[in-house]
Amino acid sequence: MAGGGGGLALAAGPGGPPGGPPAGPPVGPGGARAGARAGGTGACGAAAGAGAGAGWGGWGGGAPPAAQAPPPGTAATAAAYFGGEGARRLLEARCCGSLEVGLVRGASTAVETFSTYPVRLMFPGSLARGTDVVWCHALLYGGGLCAGDQVSLRVALGAGATLALSTVGANKAFKSAAGSEPTFQGLDASVGPGALLAVLPQHTSCFRGAFYVQNQLFDVALWGNVVYVDWLSAGRRHGRGENWDFESFESRALFKLGGEPVLLEGQRLFASPGLPVERQLQGYGATAVVVLLGSDLAEAIAELEAVVLPAVQKQFPRSQHQRQMFSEGARGRGSPEDDSLDARRGKLLLSMSPLEDADGRKVGAVLRAVGDTVERVKRCLCKIVEPLEAKIGSNPYAAV
Repeated sequence: MAGGGGGLALAAGPGGPPGGPPAGPPVGPGGARAGARAGGTGACGAAAGAGAGAGWGGWGGGAPPAAQAPPPGTAATAAAYFGGEGARRLLEARCCGSLEVGLVRGASTAVETFSTYPVRLMFPGSLARGTDVVWCHALLYGGGLCAGDQVSLRVALGAGATLALSTVGANKAFKSAAGSEPTFQGLDASVGPGALLAVLPQHTSCFRGAFYVQNQLFDVALWGNVVYVDWLSAGRRHGRGENWDFESFESRALFKLGGEPVLLEGQRLFASPGLPVERQLQGYGATAVVVLLGSDLAEAIAELEAVVLPAVQKQFPRSQHQRQMFSEGARGRGSPEDDSLDARRGKLLLSMSPLEDADGRKVGAVLRAVGDTVERVKRCLCKIVEPLEAKIGSNPYAAV
């Protein structure tokens, strides 16, 4: 989970374990919730070597801490939801970075860090702006991932700690060589009770001919919290004329709460005979997914519902009566003050769904967006992240 100048990757859309149903809780379509009941409002309408190491902000030689080895049970969980090949990549990919954040004298602190080529972890403290949060940027030497690169990052948050994990620029996946392994990135994260992990990357850009795979696993304790953003662009449209010209993009993110899977979010895009990805996306230039999971995010979710749901409802009025109902609902719940979420002209499509556990309790929300340009989707993400600024200090999608 790193970027060339920065970037994580995993996009929204229908998901499910490859190779048949999982050995465990059922997984349904549409960014499936594992062992959870479905619920939704609206739909997107579109497919959707040399090393350096540990130390707080420093570099030194050495191997990753033994404590960062995958916890027991990770292999079985990964195999059930990512498939055998996906689990192998996640568990066997070289750990190029690890980060442990905990409370020290009551303040969130990076207590142990490690990174080695091609990943570097940097800590821009100025982004906290008086809030109790550790900001970390994951960077890649060379500006992106080359054919056959297999890297992973492991993150652990202790009880009550807060971490914002981001990137400086887009994550680039370069052209894959014939016969090479797919370019792979993995993230294995554990979040303690009362902790907050905010994964807020810039977009992923797959170059022409790229073959990219990413799997991410979030093991969240009861009362733990995760904010997860992931978005994908069409590539180098300006200058190079590339428009969804990669060979294949495949990604999955599994979220567990209190040991039980609650969401499997994933997307796979690839060209079919006679149906290139560009035609599948019907002129859209970027897709995004946002997952909010945890009880401490209930207030932020309520704020988002007040602005996102009216925008979603305006997309699909099917009758005069529905248009009148939607209009009254929008007036009652509030409407966006700017056009960041304005989807009426078809340039931005939104959806927002409740996230429930196996007992039907609301534990979070899932938002999805597809827009005609990266800039439009970024403005949408800026609006969505705004309610979280009090917890994390900065909004990485705000205009500079």
